[in-house]
Amino acid sequence: MYSKQRIMFSALFFMAAIVHGQQQRNWLVEEASNITIYGTSNVADFACAIASKTEKDTLDMSFERSSEKLVFQKAELRIDAASFDCQNRLITQDFRNTLQVDKYPEIILHFISLDTPTESNLKNHKLDGEVKITIVGVSKSYEIRFEVERKNEKAFYLAGKKKVRFKDFGLKPPQKLAGLVKVEDELEIDFTLLLSSLN
Repeated sequence: MYSKQRIMFSALFFMAAIVHGQQQRNWLVEEASNITIYGTSNVADFACAIASKTEKDTLDMSFERSSEKLVFQKAELRIDAASFDCQNRLITQDFRNTLQVDKYPEIILHFISLDTPTESNLKNHKLDGEVKITIVGVSKSYEIRFEVERKNEKAFYLAGKKKVRFKDFGLKPPQKLAGLVKVEDELEIDFTLLLSSLN
């Protein structure tokens, strides 16, 4: 998706200051960020998306020498579950009902850590990290591979995707028409965050 040189430069440019002396760096999650959940059924695939964010979330990042990782503080991305649009009224309603949006109005992405960027771990255009995902009040931690692309001197894109299952969160896939249309258990959460430096 991105060239090796651009990814390496981007990650090193924005994160080297944290590793080499700066205690913490703070990032604003811009409205241009987007989150999409992909699923499949025995009839067709579907995608439920939030086109842009309206909340002013921040991700605070520092270097932890004991683990040799970049770790996040105050790094919860809260997503309005009722804002997902699946481009089909019935699918959207079923999806929101499955997520129990009246009882659990938010999906939370809690960013935990990123591997320290080096030429070695960026040679495959990826940067490994850990994210905790909370759906219907149930939290699961996942290893995720990120792509990093610089936008300008103060901002960069952090993109990642992860396959999860409804049953990971104690949920059953939605069914329509007396079970004639069945949604598969597996989902893919795909997000691209535009992060702007606050310091």
